[in-house]
Amino acid sequence: MEKIIINGLKEEIYYEKLPCGLDVYLWSNEKINSFFASLNVNYGSIHTEFKLKGEKNYRKVPNGIAHFLEHVNFNIKGGTAYDLFDKLGSDINAFTTFEYTSYHVSGATNLKDNLNCLLDYVYTPYFKKNLINNEKGIITEEARAGLDNPGAVCFYKELENTLINDKRKNKIVGDLEDIKNITLEDVELVYNTFYHPENMFMIVTGNIDVYETMACIKENMSKKKFDKYKYPEIKKVKEPSKVVKKFEEIEGNVQIPLVSVCIKVAKNRLKSSPKNNIALSLILRSNFGATSEFRNELMENKLVTGLNYSRTAVDDNILIKIGASTNYPEEVIKLIKDKVNHLEITEEDFNRKKKASIASLVFLYDDCEEVNMNIQDDIIYSDDHKILNNIKEIYEELTYDEILEELKNIDTTNMAVGIMKPKANKN
Repeated sequence: MEKIIINGLKEEIYYEKLPCGLDVYLWSNEKINSFFASLNVNYGSIHTEFKLKGEKNYRKVPNGIAHFLEHVNFNIKGGTAYDLFDKLGSDINAFTTFEYTSYHVSGATNLKDNLNCLLDYVYTPYFKKNLINNEKGIITEEARAGLDNPGAVCFYKELENTLINDKRKNKIVGDLEDIKNITLEDVELVYNTFYHPENMFMIVTGNIDVYETMACIKENMSKKKFDKYKYPEIKKVKEPSKVVKKFEEIEGNVQIPLVSVCIKVAKNRLKSSPKNNIALSLILRSNFGATSEFRNELMENKLVTGLNYSRTAVDDNILIKIGASTNYPEEVIKLIKDKVNHLEITEEDFNRKKKASIASLVFLYDDCEEVNMNIQDDIIYSDDHKILNNIKEIYEELTYDEILEELKNIDTTNMAVGIMKPKANKN
């Protein structure tokens, strides 16, 4: 096993690529009483057009199929995977993102049994036409519920108004028509193409013996047979820096209006590197975070009941999103726009937030689920798809001058603004 040292934090992550191609990452902490294991697939909702090695033409599957497959993969002969884990007293779940799918289990005992069950059910597909049809009804109801969820509606409306070609503008669960069109053949094609150890990675964190855990995973995977990996090529799209729609007002299931401001910044302005990503995060936290002067002023003047922000990398662009719940949407949008165009951070605030961030890195390693998710993020979102083992050093080396340089590069030209107001009373 290779030992990955997390510099400055006295933490070690063990790594090995198994003969079948599965990447395995292990982290142990004897002070924790539980474990968290995840089996992850490099396949998410945006991967709907692909071709296999040697093919000329791209295949297209319905939107929402990654999430659909996540659901139906819980089926086993004679029941569901929940039946296996209930007997072990552990909790299982799964989730699908734009970029990947994750199956996970957590518990305090029976680690080996839990690992074997996780590997067995994910790698033993049980797809039947009647089960596919049953799942369509369940997921259709989930999709319908999303249509009444104001947060979800605003989230996707924001992406629709911001993204031109990128498939993140499509719902992870898919639209009702997408779900209806999914077939057994689609599910089998996606599973057989992407659910291969060469395209997956496993992470086990918590109170574990790394050598026994690795031996357990190796033994389980050595008994499984896999077809040759097909090396699928995902169709790439070019995303322009302009937005689709600069303003849209809609009605929704809210009592207090929701507003959103989304800035689309080309990555060639903001260099894609861990240090630059951290710099941007500190800038946004200083201007819109829980302790920012801007948020406190809005709250004290009762202009908003909540304020949030996020930063998302979308291929050649970075989306900076600021949202609020407010009874004064037009006024708050003006204030957010003005703030966005005059971002700032004092040297004192920079140093304070830098120290707080470094401290939070230490506390991260008190929670096996947080460590597991952090490793997932590094593998999926870092440029080299490896664990970022010098994160503490990057924070320590970041200077105020570099923050000021990053501020100069934030271009707010391309902006999409949205308002969701309460539905009009038609009585």
